Amino acid sequence: MPDYKKLYFSLAAKVADIIELLIKAQQECEEIYIGEPAGPGETK
Repeated sequence: MPDYKKLYFSLAAKVADIIELLIKAQQECEEIYIGEPAGPGETK
């Protein structure tokens, strides 16, 4: 019989890693967006 507790915790850890990766990617994109000057006719 599979060890469901082990499977669950393994999956939960991977999901947490992916969420952390997505948050970092979003923050990096926000920093790039904030750091770029607005083009003609654009406002921030």
